Amino acid sequence: MRMPRFAKILVAFLVGVMLAQLLHACAGSQAAGKTRLTIATVNNGDMVVMQGLSHNFEQANPNIQLRWVVLEENVLRQRTTTDVAS
Repeated sequence: MRMPRFAKILVAFLVGVMLAQLLHACAGSQAAGKTRLTIATVNNGDMVVMQGLSHNFEQANPNIQLRWVVLEENVLRQRTTTDVAS
């Protein structure tokens, strides 16, 4: 069975959020405030839908705050490459 493109993106997003939670839990003591995750994305229809769904995620996980940064594709690609290289 073939997964639609949006479903793949959603699964990747949720796996990333779960990994961030796991890494945060393994880091030791939790801070008194919320865990803040910054999500960099391009401005396309699928990502706009994901931003809308993130409100539901934040309600289900009150200790996590999502921050969306929308960039042009070439800028996002360049910054991601730079971050991974360092």
